[in-house]
Amino acid sequence: MRYSHDGDYLLIHNVDNSLYLLHVFSRTLVQIVDPQYGLKMAQFSANDKHIQYHIRDDENVPWKVWQYDLDSRVASPSSDKLAPQNEPLAVWQARISAFIPSDMIADSMRIYRPAIFNGGIYYVIRQGHQLSLYRYTHNPRQNTYIGELGFYGYGADVSLSLATSSDGSRLVYNQVTDFEYDIVINTL
Repeated sequence: MRYSHDGDYLLIHNVDNSLYLLHVFSRTLVQIVDPQYGLKMAQFSANDKHIQYHIRDDENVPWKVWQYDLDSRVASPSSDKLAPQNEPLAVWQARISAFIPSDMIADSMRIYRPAIFNGGIYYVIRQGHQLSLYRYTHNPRQNTYIGELGFYGYGADVSLSLATSSDGSRLVYNQVTDFEYDIVINTL
């Protein structure tokens, strides 16, 4: 999941490689991409007018960059090159390991994919069945406990996600309550 820069939209990259666009206020959900062999690096353009992503139709061909125009609602090939917008996850894992044991981080990240923002990361730690939300910032170097997200009693095939605005002020996450999934939007 990834927020647009203006906070109006949320990209949801599903485990089956489908890409959805959620309008945060109207809760309107639109499927953008349903690739057969792969989708990666979906992100909003700097001006929030396009969604850019890598896609391929066959696992034996190279990745191609496409873009989805938010005004016309049309997807087309793009000549742009996509670069990661934040530091790699491994860099953040190493920073967090100063506060939390690295084996606990790796185990927890198999359940919840963390959300990286400019200067920090939101992540979830699993202790037994309890899920706890944390925010780590690089400058100042600080690890902050945010709160409990509930209990996790499911197998490894259940993957949950966090998404944040580029400045870290808004957070969206999947929450499992009893046997139902929910999407929670939170302003921090």
